[in-house]
Amino acid sequence: MTFYDDTLGQQIISVLFLLFTVLFGLSLPFCCYLIYQFRSFRDDKRFRKRHGNLSVYISLTFVGELFSGCLLTLAFSGFINNDDVNTVMAWVGDVLNLICYFVSIHCLLLRFWALYYDIRYQVAIKENVWKSLIDANLSVNDEHLSQVSKFDITNDLWFINKKNKDTWGNTKYMAKVIFSSSFVMVMLATACLIAIELSVPQLGLTRRRGIIEIVFTVLFTLPWLCLMFIYHKTPTFHDSYHLKTEMVIVHNLDVVDVLSSMVASIVANFAVYSATSGSYVVNTDPTINVVILASFYLMGVSHIALIYVMTKWVTHKIIAEHLHIQSLHAHLNQQKKAQKTTDFKQILQHDIGYEVFMEHLVSEFCSELLLSLTEFTQFKQLVKSENGLDGELQVEFPEHSIPKSSIVSGSYDGGTAVHKHSLCKTVNNSTELAEQMQTADEQHMQRYGCIVYLLYQKYIRSGSPHQVNLSFAMQTGIESVMDHANKTTHAKISIAIVDYFQFFDECIAEILRLLRYDSFLRFISTPAFKDLQEEMHL
Repeated sequence: MTFYDDTLGQQIISVLFLLFTVLFGLSLPFCCYLIYQFRSFRDDKRFRKRHGNLSVYISLTFVGELFSGCLLTLAFSGFINNDDVNTVMAWVGDVLNLICYFVSIHCLLLRFWALYYDIRYQVAIKENVWKSLIDANLSVNDEHLSQVSKFDITNDLWFINKKNKDTWGNTKYMAKVIFSSSFVMVMLATACLIAIELSVPQLGLTRRRGIIEIVFTVLFTLPWLCLMFIYHKTPTFHDSYHLKTEMVIVHNLDVVDVLSSMVASIVANFAVYSATSGSYVVNTDPTINVVILASFYLMGVSHIALIYVMTKWVTHKIIAEHLHIQSLHAHLNQQKKAQKTTDFKQILQHDIGYEVFMEHLVSEFCSELLLSLTEFTQFKQLVKSENGLDGELQVEFPEHSIPKSSIVSGSYDGGTAVHKHSLCKTVNNSTELAEQMQTADEQHMQRYGCIVYLLYQKYIRSGSPHQVNLSFAMQTGIESVMDHANKTTHAKISIAIVDYFQFFDECIAEILRLLRYDSFLRFISTPAFKDLQEEMHL
């Protein structure tokens, strides 16, 4: 059939196929603009907390699926009166759709799992369990740290185990697990289907290809079923980033999207494989054409809706939150002038204030800000006290009620944690190395290098378990000093005692800014803050 066939029904179907190509083809630049606009907020903590990079990848694959749909519908319409061109467009569109769907559903599964892990982690570290994140040797209660080693994700404490956080809670690690396992399954299924193709020729081309299409469609549905399971297992939580709302909308739209994609994939390919005239619309069966059209349009609309929700809607929420913070800041300034407000650092210096504010940060998925600030400051205090420095600390904490950092107060005596040769001069005779003596300063610097490296791994390294929202320039600047082979700072880079004292100053200043002008502004409007003021007699 071609676009110019005389049958009215065939012409209507061709026009509807072509209409999809035009409408959704024109929507592609708009979708790309939404993705670009959303990605411009990549340095915002609300972008990172919702794993915005995965949202970008998912949206781009949806754009790829829309483009593949445009190629398929253009081929099905017969508008181009050339069977060879239509054949190429149909196969390119089919393969592109398969690849994009594979990537999109796995990225969506990865994002839902990452959000689920973060939510369960948030629930797990409430009620002072966060203290064990500062001191790894601290046992908060009877069940704490006695159960975290068990592989039982129904137990909240499982989520704070460092090994689990570094693996199951790490998106890069989970991406490898999810994609590699699915790829292996696809390869095994492909091998089986090739065997069917070669060994059972009596089934006929149409049935063999139909079996292949159904098997692959069902196989790619498994990640979607896992996604549904994760969604329904997500517990209730304090949602300051509108994550739950987005998850609900994406989940509901994805149900429509996946079902329509499955129908479009199976039915459209049945049309291609069963066509005998070289055309790509099964003109002898209008029912199939109607099903194909309906599934394509549902898929297209749901794709655009998903892209809009994960980009434009979220962007709107981020901008609205910025405006809200600005209004809170202006209100706080007015209170300061009237001397009716509590100083931010005054809260941090109070034992109860520190804990109440930490609980607030836990509920906002921002506990790493105060955790890192605490350990960075304890490191500065260590360097200052051991070397008699006169420098000031940017903030002070109630030492008697906060655990000592197991990293800062740990023992680094030259074992596997420290490579002494990195601080020694190169000599020709190995026996001379044993005769060299380290000064007290060198021993301190050796230990400081290890501490700095471990704090970097915990809070600053990209993908670290408690990564703080620092600028890319700040991250790369600290990264350049690290010696990953020896797990310390580079021996070739001259770092004095005073440099170690000031090592995290820029990080501390940025963290204080984020806390003071974002989280704290929301904290002062909570009932917990009002109760705290009464407790502190402010």
